[in-house]
Amino acid sequence: MSNSDPDQGLSAGKTRYDRLFHFSLPETLPAEAVVTPAKTGRPTLVVTKRHIHSAFDPEKEAVRLVTPHAAATAGILFGYGCGHLALAWLQQGLRPLLVVECRPDLLPAGRATAKDLPVDAPIFFARAWEKNLLEEDIRRFARSQPAAALKSLAWLDTPGIVALDPPLWIQARSAVRGALTRHLTNLFTELEFERLWFSNILSNAALLPASERLADLAGTQAGRTVMIIGAGPGLDRWLPWLAEAREHAVLLAVDTALKPLTAAGVIPHAVISLDGQIHNLHDFTGIDTSEMTLFADISVHPAIPRLPFARRVFFETADIVETDGRPAIISHPLTLWCKQAVGEIGAARSGGNVGTSALELARILGASKILFVGCDHAWPGGLTHAREAPAMQRLRHKETRLMSASGVMRGAISRRAWIPGQDYHGRPVRSDIILSKYADWTVAAYREAVREAQDAGRPMPDWATLSSEGLVLDGIPALCGPAEASAYIGTGRIPTSVFPVTGTGISRQGAADLEARLRLLGEATSQLLTQARPLPPLEMVLDLFTRFPFLRRGYGAQVLHAEKTGNAEWLLGEVRFQLTRIRHILVREGFCNRPVSH
Repeated sequence: MSNSDPDQGLSAGKTRYDRLFHFSLPETLPAEAVVTPAKTGRPTLVVTKRHIHSAFDPEKEAVRLVTPHAAATAGILFGYGCGHLALAWLQQGLRPLLVVECRPDLLPAGRATAKDLPVDAPIFFARAWEKNLLEEDIRRFARSQPAAALKSLAWLDTPGIVALDPPLWIQARSAVRGALTRHLTNLFTELEFERLWFSNILSNAALLPASERLADLAGTQAGRTVMIIGAGPGLDRWLPWLAEAREHAVLLAVDTALKPLTAAGVIPHAVISLDGQIHNLHDFTGIDTSEMTLFADISVHPAIPRLPFARRVFFETADIVETDGRPAIISHPLTLWCKQAVGEIGAARSGGNVGTSALELARILGASKILFVGCDHAWPGGLTHAREAPAMQRLRHKETRLMSASGVMRGAISRRAWIPGQDYHGRPVRSDIILSKYADWTVAAYREAVREAQDAGRPMPDWATLSSEGLVLDGIPALCGPAEASAYIGTGRIPTSVFPVTGTGISRQGAADLEARLRLLGEATSQLLTQARPLPPLEMVLDLFTRFPFLRRGYGAQVLHAEKTGNAEWLLGEVRFQLTRIRHILVREGFCNRPVSH
């Protein structure tokens, strides 16, 4: 394309190029930049008298840079310029391309080659000039593609643009690598566990009408101390004291701490459980739960809330974001569908493990004081867990005459990647990146609580830890002995009814609406499965996705591919498998008749 008139070249490609953007694009280039013809007549970009592309043949240059990456399934391009590398990439096949841009002012130059772009060009732009925008755009890109498309990534530069400010682009590359790693890790985790979470939520939904909700218990622990009891090795030395302290503070245990506690005769008032996998049930085997309240995530393995607890309280682990100055809950689509019938069940944030979720529960419950026990965030004494924790019990099977379970544990720790830390006594202690992350989350939660108290004019949060041999938590003091710990919790006694209900619970109408929804899902599933020989019709699947949008989760890219190419065999096979599992659950819970036979 000859571009002797730069302005004409830019305006000619405006429509096709601008459709690629989900953000505002500058209308013109800055004064120091101009699009001008190369020797071949193809457009090239000049910025402060420096050619961004080859001054002779920018297309040949682009092909040379792209060709070594022909086997990649997707590409990441730093700097767009006139778009020659993007065009060369797409000429090898319509593979997705993420363009990372630090210079939005140069983006109008891309209109010079816009007419050469395929109509369905899979190009996505990431705004690297602002961190939050970069994270948002990378998340959008990662979720728009099938997982297989992101297995092999090519990293490309438009050399002339990168050369304008090398440190800027080095920083951008590092930020993109970090953001992409985080989001791909989350994406693949979700893909791996999505079916499990879906099945668990659907099974537990049947229990909602006969259960309590975290939303109805908010603020009920005002004036009380809530102990967050983890299963770290620091728990062991406090077990005798906890038996007495139980009368004066609320004991909220993580599920992995149940066996150490009950083995010592300590019955916690409540236990929290999140994990959707079957192995989580081992934390409860052989335990009398009849005097405990269970706080269960809606996606927990369904066998756990069916154990004989004194009370059962559901909540959802969810992101909570500010929208128009108000908190908004980012729910799993199936949970949201259930809540449309029964109302909010209560949401709690999490820092990645059950201990951080327990802390969030204590804050929601309105605890006046929070005391951490067995939350070491480190490996004091070279151990990872309390003696009677399931992890240590499993290690005992590996004991020999020459090596104890503790010795096996220390040997395993010595081979793990660890980072140095310091305990409350100033002594070195080993931790790792995961444990330190939980510690950082706890400290951040404390600082948030301080800010909230200051803004509201309330007393400062009163948090402390009994894990003086664990990692230091900035701002949270350690109590070093039983006398100091007893003085902290005080002498007031906990009433028999530890968790009084303040809300109205799920109404009869809400319960009836939820049952009607589940039965309707069962009927629709049955109808489609009867026509699934060998595969259900695509039209019926798309109609089902419209009626029950949560069924589409995880299939977005596959649906787009099926609609574009007409090849829907993989999608239909996966949907049939999913619907068969859904129907099995609904039959088991009494919302359907017997399964459809094929």
